[in-house]
Amino acid sequence: MADNLKKLTDLKQKVETLKAKLQRARGAYEQLSKELLNERECDTLTEARTLLRRMQKKQQTLKGDYDTKLKEFEDEWSEELERAEKS
Repeated sequence: MADNLKKLTDLKQKVETLKAKLQRARGAYEQLSKELLNERECDTLTEARTLLRRMQKKQQTLKGDYDTKLKEFEDEWSEELERAEKS
């Protein structure tokens, strides 16, 4: 009987711990949802994912443009840069 009471008490503690974690998760979800709406004008997680994909694509494009311009700069100015490093 005492063993069953101990199991029940332990189980009750686990349930209370899980309830508290669930409440924290819900609060975090609500906060993030508000931030998405206020900062990015996303009403749903689907809209946020779409925005993220668009932003990632734009980032890749910009990185490619940057890499191209850097290569052009290095090709055009490599001799001058080498001279400047030596002096």
